[in-house]
Amino acid sequence: MPNIDFKSVSHPFFVQDKIYELKGHKEKADETKKDNERKEELHLWFGKVIGKLEQIPQIKGAPNLQRLDFIEAMERAGELGFQVVVWDEDPSHPELPPGVVIYQNPPPGTVINPGGEIQVVLTS
Repeated sequence: MPNIDFKSVSHPFFVQDKIYELKGHKEKADETKKDNERKEELHLWFGKVIGKLEQIPQIKGAPNLQRLDFIEAMERAGELGFQVVVWDEDPSHPELPPGVVIYQNPPPGTVINPGGEIQVVLTS
């Protein structure tokens, strides 16, 4: 075996120490890379979950249409994405002008899906 003389090495374990130091840096770099990949995976996963939640239609409560005339009731319900359907007319409220909502189904505040229908009874 040839005798190798390192003139720039101050002690015999210098090279070995440098090798271990480089291995330590590589292990830290690999660990950091693994952590970053995990963070990116979580970021993608949460992005998909949030995206799905944003696509779920927002459920709203029925507005109070009682004591509004039919046109106002349609406008208010339409602003929230609901349809108003006349279910019946009731002559038992002579003190109110014709076409005023005196009853609604579902009642105010009831949760309805977007595009849902609100049935109303009007004065005649």
